[in-house]
Amino acid sequence: SAAGESVATVVLVDSEMPSTSRWSDRLEVLNRFIGVIEMDIGRSLQLRSEELRVLDERAQLERLLRQLIAAKVMPPRTRLDTLSNIVRVFEAHYNTSYVPPNRWDGQVLLINAEDTSIEEKSCPVGTWPDYATNVVTVTLGGTDHFSILRAPHIGALVAEIKKVWPALR
Repeated sequence: SAAGESVATVVLVDSEMPSTSRWSDRLEVLNRFIGVIEMDIGRSLQLRSEELRVLDERAQLERLLRQLIAAKVMPPRTRLDTLSNIVRVFEAHYNTSYVPPNRWDGQVLLINAEDTSIEEKSCPVGTWPDYATNVVTVTLGGTDHFSILRAPHIGALVAEIKKVWPALR
């Protein structure tokens, strides 16, 4: 409870584990951004890190924008500064970490996508038990970070949440 109020189970959907600060350089972040887009659209953008490495920042973004437009991820009239802003926000998010200051005494439900990083597959609970007393983990088969929130998988996600949030039943 918080301030005497009862708190329902905390539900985390395909969430990263708490971790100390990390920092990735711009090219690493750009490659991660490309990987996220490719996961979402289910195909390659045909952009190799080795090719991007030799380009300056503007040329990298121009090449990425051409591929995003060709893949119909971005509309043809998308301006380079729009993509630059999107990448900058992604970079800020990617280089941000969070470690809870206190251990949570309530229940935490971790609902993980099946298609995760190798580190997460080897230990799906990760460091969460260091920050929460009662951690329950569920992995939804056939999902990735994006498809877990879409049909047909959203029904399975909702079913798992209903198990811990009785008001939704």
